Amino acid sequence: MQRLLPLAIRRLLPKEVCEPLIELSAFFRELCCKTLQAGDLDDLQTRIVMTLCKLEMIFPPSFFDVMVHLCIHLPMEAKIAGPVQTRWMYPVERFLRTLKSYVRNKAHPEASIAEAYIGDECLTFCSRYIDGVDTKFNRPRRNNDDNESSSRNQEMDIFDDVGRPLGKEVTETLDPEWRRKAHLYVLNNCKEVWPFIEEFKASLPPMKHSDVIKRYNSDFPTWLRDHVTRLKQQGHVHVSRDLHDLASGPIMRYKKYTGYIVNGYRFHTLTREQSRKSQNSGVLSRGDDSSPQKEYYGILEEVWELEYIGRRKIHLFKCEWFDVSRKSGYTVDEYSIMSVR
Repeated sequence: MQRLLPLAIRRLLPKEVCEPLIELSAFFRELCCKTLQAGDLDDLQTRIVMTLCKLEMIFPPSFFDVMVHLCIHLPMEAKIAGPVQTRWMYPVERFLRTLKSYVRNKAHPEASIAEAYIGDECLTFCSRYIDGVDTKFNRPRRNNDDNESSSRNQEMDIFDDVGRPLGKEVTETLDPEWRRKAHLYVLNNCKEVWPFIEEFKASLPPMKHSDVIKRYNSDFPTWLRDHVTRLKQQGHVHVSRDLHDLASGPIMRYKKYTGYIVNGYRFHTLTREQSRKSQNSGVLSRGDDSSPQKEYYGILEEVWELEYIGRRKIHLFKCEWFDVSRKSGYTVDEYSIMSVR
């Protein structure tokens, strides 16, 4: 109702019917957010009144029972009691379904539920004192990203191998241009390299900003490698082994995977999810130099594992990004629904 209903009806129903239904979907979507602001709840309180008035012009009087009227009180209830996730009935309904599955003797359903519940509690109590047995309390999560072979506690955070890849690994040779782009992306996201970036830009002669970006993209990796090597030979104290290995660039051989788990989230490549019912290839990146809040949407194509000197590894996502420019990349229709081309 919150996401799919507006997409399904916006091209099928007349505007006077579609508009209040989409407003109702937006109401529940904003109401079910993890964080709520008092001002937003006051705005929802005002909007839901107008939405229900529009619905009264469409649906017959028999549609408006007490459940529809309760929508008016939901913003005030959330303002008093907090986010709705802690109060809605979904966990209770799921638990009632579990109790219903305990029934074996339909002549005495209450006794069947009581006996099965006691047995389940006894097994749960005993399992807490059994060592070496996986239970629902100690087994790892499905999207557990603890990589046993990861390299942690490195001098540089970028070499802390967080997460674990999925699927069969395929070893290939990096294209020189892709190697340069991947290495430059790694350098841009390493805070220990940022002072060298400023030093490189300061060493350039006066030129336009666009020319500075071109020189940076083409010359900085080579300049950093030579500069760090020279500082290391001079015995500079701030040049660590990790920094020297990073500046040297990745080796030409890399490993490719079809999925990755990181921070409790599971990502699949587009080819991996072709035969699956769920979609996990969508990615979102927010912010750039011009607008920190600008959102970029893309599809995960490959998961790369770059290897540096000393068997240090960095995982990257190779994505196909959509055009998000205002005129040619996406459109916003009359119902404030964004369509990315």
